[in-house]
Amino acid sequence: MESYIDKIITPLVGCIGVGVISFVGYVYKRKRDKQKNKKLGVMIINSLLEEVYTGLDIIKKGQNFTLPRKSWEGMKTIPDEVMLIISAVSKGIKPDGFPLEDIKIHCKNYFENITQNWINIKDSQEATEKVKKMLEQAKSLLDEK
Repeated sequence: MESYIDKIITPLVGCIGVGVISFVGYVYKRKRDKQKNKKLGVMIINSLLEEVYTGLDIIKKGQNFTLPRKSWEGMKTIPDEVMLIISAVSKGIKPDGFPLEDIKIHCKNYFENITQNWINIKDSQEATEKVKKMLEQAKSLLDEK
């Protein structure tokens, strides 16, 4: 009987223990990575919002300047990891501006088109307001959930 325990049960219990410890480590790592990506998302959105606020101020004052876009130039997109979290936390949420699932598209349109040609675009102020609301909503959702 002791031989049976030594040969079968002890290694089996050891394997199960290692499996449980590995699973707990995996779950913890995923949770930690999600928190890091949320923080990254908030940092990115803060940077973009700063430029959108400045651009909106320029539009409202009718100043003939190119709108700021340096933050966008540095990254050209919102990382996929951040997009996945935005998508998850925004399910079932009514958009304040543009829909959050389209945040990449609308940021690209704003930073690559409106910032360069806002004087020639009829609804540039309205579009900028919607981008601002969309970014604010995304930031709020990343901060709270």
